Parts: sequence; C-alpha cells; structure tokens
Amino acid sequence: MGATQDVGFLAEGNLKFGLLASDGLTPIGYGVSKNTVKFEYNSGQPTVKQRISKGIGTYGRILDQVYVPKPSALTLTFDTIDAQGIAQIFRGDLTALTVTGATVAPAAFNVPALDLYVPIAPGKRFMSAVSVTNTGGTTTYVEGSDYDVDYSLGLIIFYSAGAITVGSIKVGYTYATYAGKTIAAEKFTQLNMQIVFDGKNLADGKYIQVDVPKAVMAPSTALDLMSENFANLTLTGSPISVAGAAPLTVNYITTIPNGF
Repeated sequence: MGATQDVGFLAEGNLKFGLLASDGLTPIGYGVSKNTVKFEYNSGQPTVKQRISKGIGTYGRILDQVYVPKPSALTLTFDTIDAQGIAQIFRGDLTALTVTGATVAPAAFNVPALDLYVPIAPGKRFMSAVSVTNTGGTTTYVEGSDYDVDYSLGLIIFYSAGAITVGSIKVGYTYATYAGKTIAAEKFTQLNMQIVFDGKNLADGKYIQVDVPKAVMAPSTALDLMSENFANLTLTGSPISVAGAAPLTVNYITTIPNGF
C-alpha cells in the first residue's frame, strides 16, 4: 500500500451566488462569478457542558462532558463591484433602467429659487443644447453669468447676480438615451441566498466544490464611494438547513476528467 501524499491546501476558485425567490426557498439562478478574495467557513466554537464531581476523593473530576454546537458562519468578501454587488451591499432590489432620449422645445419653466441647483427635467440626465430665454423668447440669457448647467446630472442654477429672477422663463434642452439598473435600497433586512464555490487546490490540482442551498446573509462592511483604493464588500451569515437536509455539502473530487 502506497504512502498517503502529504499535501497542503491553497486554492484558486470561482464563486457564484444569487438571491432566492421571495419565499426564501426557491432558487432563481446564480449571478456571474465574483472575484472573491475571501470565502470562509467557521464551524463555530462549541459550548462545553460538564458535570463535575463533588464527591470525596473525586472532587473536580469530570463525570460527563458534552459539546453543544453553535451555528456555523460564512463570510464572503469580493471586489467585483457590479450592479448585483451594489444591490447586495445596499440590501436592494434590481430593476431595469431605460431612458429614451428626446429634444424638448423651449417651454415654460418655473424658477423656484436663485443660487440653488434644480432639475431641468426630473428623472432625466446627460443634457445638451440647453437654452434659456424669457417667456416671450425675446431675451436669451447667458450661460456662465445668468445661469449654469450640470449637464451630467441635468441640473440648472440661476444666479442672483444675473438677469434672471424667481418666476417664469422658458427652457429648452436635449437629453440622451441611457440604460442601466435601478436599485431600491434597504428593501431587505436580510439576503436569502444560494451559493456555490468551485475551487481548485493549487498544491495537487484536486477540486473542491461547496454548495449552500440557502444562506441568510447581510452586509457587514461599509461602502466608501470615494475610497482611494478598490472597494471590498463583505457579506456574513450562516447556512440554513432546508427540509432537514445538510445546510451545505462539500465534494472533494480526486478523479478529474482530462481537460480540467
């Protein structure tokens, strides 16, 4: 019989996860793999219960000892900050965002206040060709002295030092077509997730697969949107047993087909 190989464990791996349906049980599907910098399983330090002798000559001896397990814990840390990652950290729901661009002819616009930015058209951004005139269209106001525009956000400011006063004017503009995702933040108090980890031990080329049918997770780090470094997002929680099944399964694959 050959000697058992002495091998360590240093893995590369792909991790996928996704939210479960609103019932907290039904899988919807995994998102794309995240660049995961930490996937940690902690079985939890059990509580020790002991029955200690108080008898003469045996005082202090352990008569019985039981380890009471504590819930296991999972920690996921990833630095792929896509829409799904942002949604996870904000505990939000993703919906499609689609805006079809258009050109709006000069029309009545109410100046509510001076020296404050206000939306040109709420819900629209990426502006161009902004024109500002009086209500009769006979006076064209000057950008930079009478007003300024934040073209990216679609905001306009009217200067008290300029010729525009509070009241009605006319504003024309064009806004671009753009699309993305909208995240309704803080919709969930917890994230019911399914997780799968596909790891490969660099020491011997063997695969380890971890499947978590249900994990209850929550963000445990803040997201600094102005950090000087790449952001890491961390989710922590625990695997949950579904219908009495094991809360997670691990496959350690030793016979691997060619090409993998």
